[in-house]
Amino acid sequence: MTPSDCRDTLRDISAEAGWQVLRGLANACAAVQGQGGSWAAAASDHAAAAGGLSTCKERAAYAVLGGILEFHRQHPSATVPLPSSPPGKDACDFGIAAVNVVDRTEARPGDAVTIEVHDTYFDHGELRDNAAVLIDGVLLETGQVLVSGSGDRAVVCVAAPSLGTGRYPKSVSVTVRYGDSATRENAFTLVAPDPEESPGPPASVCPQAPTGNGSASPAP
Repeated sequence: MTPSDCRDTLRDISAEAGWQVLRGLANACAAVQGQGGSWAAAASDHAAAAGGLSTCKERAAYAVLGGILEFHRQHPSATVPLPSSPPGKDACDFGIAAVNVVDRTEARPGDAVTIEVHDTYFDHGELRDNAAVLIDGVLLETGQVLVSGSGDRAVVCVAAPSLGTGRYPKSVSVTVRYGDSATRENAFTLVAPDPEESPGPPASVCPQAPTGNGSASPAP
């Protein structure tokens, strides 16, 4: 939702529970610009949304709504145009919460490694389909498996890569790229491969998501 679209967005927002913060923000956004909207509805939705925010995007919208309501309390008759965010500026900066080697303390090439990402602002299926994962700065060609997604957190799984001979053991970084980049330095240790085993693709070693692809909250 951009400031110029608040009035149109308001007509499209669901009246169901869980949408209060976005509905309130659309009302306040339109009202403060003199484009309609309802201050009473904005204040009511702000109160109803308190304590029920599960994602960083909801919390960001709630903070903006609170700021507009406070401006209205101080200047009840004023209307002002709201600026748009700079291009490419997102409400959330996702990061890597944890990296874990599945079933071991160190990883051999082909072992499953899970990456938990926090503060997502996009459908979690995008992590599986369009994100890039780099290990030790090298892009993985085998892709990743989405294990789970809830609220603004998701877990993807990759197969640990091979570094070539003579480079083990080594502490490696993990980077996830989707628009922005998040990196965890010294995320896990790679050890020499088992000569009798051939590394498989992520789908052969990673746990699978039980159902669906996970989803972040709808974008305002």
